[in-house]
Amino acid sequence: MKYNETNITIRTENARDYNHIDTIVREAFNDSGVLVAELVNSIRESSNYIPELSLVAEKKGTIVGHIMLSHLNLDDNDRVHRVVTLSPISIKPEMQKKGIGSSLIKAAIKKTDALGEPLIMLEGDPNYYLRFGFKPGKEFGIGIALPHWAPEAAMILPLSKYNQDSKGKIIYPPYFDKVNRPPHTR
Repeated sequence: MKYNETNITIRTENARDYNHIDTIVREAFNDSGVLVAELVNSIRESSNYIPELSLVAEKKGTIVGHIMLSHLNLDDNDRVHRVVTLSPISIKPEMQKKGIGSSLIKAAIKKTDALGEPLIMLEGDPNYYLRFGFKPGKEFGIGIALPHWAPEAAMILPLSKYNQDSKGKIIYPPYFDKVNRPPHTR
């Protein structure tokens, strides 16, 4: 049975949520869960953290999902632009494939656009993210260094303030290197 957005509450994370989020991230990412949980903490401690774009999904007062968007750089050789990346998204394993991830993504897109950000980039399964309007990064002239097994995983969603002149290569902060950017869970 799919949940719809009325069955869950989506809100901004707060410090009281951190331990619950840590548990969900570890469970959702299995073997790489510890590294992804460290990534979440590293993002929170960095100047790239966007508190308004770190959201939790609650069902009956229990956190069942988390999504985090943060800044990173787009280098076009002439200048560096700040853009937003969606990474990671984590849903409790027993709650996956029930629409909670979709609800978090839709809420995050809406909030990111409202903040005036030009685009969201991510690395993920095109078959999943196309439904939200994401398109291959190469269509926008935006490159992302990807593992050989994920050549089509670079996805871009242009928002209201998108500028077609924004092209170049995504530069990840060093803390992303620890996790080698694993695929997102749903």
